Amino acid sequence: MLLSKVIYAPYLWSNWREPKLLCSKSSTRITPKTKATLNFSNSGYPPLAPSEENKKLLVQYSSVSEDLGFGKVEAVHPINAGAADVSFTSGLVDAAMDGLGLSGGKDHTIEEFSELHRFPVLIKRAAVFLYRLSNE
Repeated sequence: MLLSKVIYAPYLWSNWREPKLLCSKSSTRITPKTKATLNFSNSGYPPLAPSEENKKLLVQYSSVSEDLGFGKVEAVHPINAGAADVSFTSGLVDAAMDGLGLSGGKDHTIEEFSELHRFPVLIKRAAVFLYRLSNE
């Protein structure tokens, strides 16, 4: 029996666009008559690369947050942002943002949790942001 698993290795991003693979291939025998192969590839989720239009959108979003009394919102480096589907489509639109949803911790483990108490802030911020965008 052959067991294969594809794992996407972490990247170091220089100039936020050029991936540099940190890990190399690894394989091992796990039990008799079985085989496991780990394939490290640079074809995983791309981070949402910064652009001038994305930065402008973030400024608008942060302005909404500050107007509502929730404080400034700043971008994190893509290496710390995690995977986002918008990363695949961001080149098809004028501007894109990710990371606007629910927060939590211990991601992708049995102990993963969500901070449900943040919903009121997230909902108010998103509603006013979308309202302002629709009236531009």
